[in-house]
Amino acid sequence: MNKGEWSEFYTFLRLLGDGKLYAADANLNKIPALYYPLIKIIRHSKCFKEPSFYEIDNENIIINNENYNNLKKIPNDKFSVNANKLFKIIKDASCSSFEAPEIYDFITEIGSPLIKEKSSSKRDITVIIHDINTGYKPEVGFSIKSKLGGDSTLFNANITNNFKYRIEGLDNLNRDLIDSIRSLKAKELVKTLNLHKCTLVFESVIDSNFESNLHMVDSNFPIILAEMIRLYYSGYSKYIKDLICKVAETNPCGFKNNEIFPFYLYKVKGFLTACALGMTSKKPWNGNFDVLGGYIVVKENGDLLCYHIYNWNDFQEYLVNNTYIDTPSTTRHKFGYIEGNKLNLNFQIRFT
Repeated sequence: MNKGEWSEFYTFLRLLGDGKLYAADANLNKIPALYYPLIKIIRHSKCFKEPSFYEIDNENIIINNENYNNLKKIPNDKFSVNANKLFKIIKDASCSSFEAPEIYDFITEIGSPLIKEKSSSKRDITVIIHDINTGYKPEVGFSIKSKLGGDSTLFNANITNNFKYRIEGLDNLNRDLIDSIRSLKAKELVKTLNLHKCTLVFESVIDSNFESNLHMVDSNFPIILAEMIRLYYSGYSKYIKDLICKVAETNPCGFKNNEIFPFYLYKVKGFLTACALGMTSKKPWNGNFDVLGGYIVVKENGDLLCYHIYNWNDFQEYLVNNTYIDTPSTTRHKFGYIEGNKLNLNFQIRFT
């Protein structure tokens, strides 16, 4: 298991030890007055086909299963102790993949829950919380992002992420220069084309399914995202917040309003939120969110903070201010080389 996967299990242990989950503001600071008491966590295990229920009962965790009641009762401070052990193991790990034998006996004691929850959606943990705003006790899923390892991914790289551009002005360059440009890596290639007065003109999102998903976000969003990708490869900036400002200047959608920036900011926020809570480039997206609870962030000091529907604006501000575009593998995803007068560019989005 890697640091991200172990961080998911750390979150499971820490939540059961703490019994509540605090909300974060737009700068990932704890909001002391806003928290969600936990009732139980639902998690699959190696022992049963059906998921098990880890229910918080005062100072104990009662572990139940659909077919067996009151399997075990374990003091919640044992979850805290083992969460602390795992946190130290994760922080001290020097390899990308590692084991945690110090907590294996405890994992067996609590019914061998899966280290990484199996899921086809973006939810990494399923909890039942007490909604202090309504009194309701909903079952919600959270995606977990950890700051204990490398920069985690908001939008994964895939060959379906390719955008096609037409290179205007390429015919004006001599063959030797074109041949030398062809050997460059993607970012240097685009910057060199710009240097020689060539212009990249967006033509299409190559994958029709991804294009449809982007249209679900906004009818203009393929144009907006294509411009952000072009600016990134041109060397302007990798940070989403900077790219939004520049896109508002270039105004690829041709908005006529005096205040253009809020239009682009709103649309990019919608895209980032869709990426965070359900949309991918591979599967058709109907606008519904897979993750109904929100995001849990594992901070560098081990604290857990979340973004939930009640601090939606903070969540969107966090996404804008803490994400950047990154270059995936050009060979794996088949982009970054000139074919005729066309060029495909690909992207992924990571957290800072």
